[in-house]
Amino acid sequence: MPERIVPVAELDGYVGDNISEICTFGFISEVDHHNHCAHFVSHLLSLRFGAKCAPKGVSIRVNQIYNRCGQRGAWSAKPATRKYSLIFATQSSNMGHDGNMMDGPNKHMGIWSDPYVYDYSTMNHQVLKELVLDFLSRLDGVYNPGGNNPVRLFYGYELPV
Repeated sequence: MPERIVPVAELDGYVGDNISEICTFGFISEVDHHNHCAHFVSHLLSLRFGAKCAPKGVSIRVNQIYNRCGQRGAWSAKPATRKYSLIFATQSSNMGHDGNMMDGPNKHMGIWSDPYVYDYSTMNHQVLKELVLDFLSRLDGVYNPGGNNPVRLFYGYELPV
C-alpha cells in the first residue's frame, strides 16, 4: 500500500481545529506540551508505531516518525521535484551522527504541501497553516530565544504503512 498523501482540501479542513477535535482516544491535554504536532500528523496518516496516544492509538513522537522515514535529510537536500513531504524542525543537538533524530526537547513536525506547512501548535491550541519560512521563524523564536542554537529543517517521506 502506498504512503498516504493528504489532499490540500482535507488539510485545510483541519486549520483552526483543537486536538480535542482530532483525537478520538482522549489524549488531548496541552498542559505538559505533549508532541501534539506528531499526534496530529499520525492521526491523518494512521501511523501506529512506537509511543502512542492510547494502546490502539497513533504515534506521538517526532523522532520516532522521522527515524522511520525511508527518505529523509536536511531540508536543503530535499529533491527539487518533491512537492509534498513531512517537515521536521529541530536543533542540531537533536541529530545523531548516524542521521537519526534523537530523543530530546525542541522537536516539531508537520505536513508540507507546497507552499504551506500544516502543523499542530500546542502553544496556539490549534492546527496552523503557514509558509515554510514563517514555520521556521516561529519555531526558531520558541526553541532558540538566545540565538545561539538555530532550528534547522528536515524532510521525510516513504513511511511504512
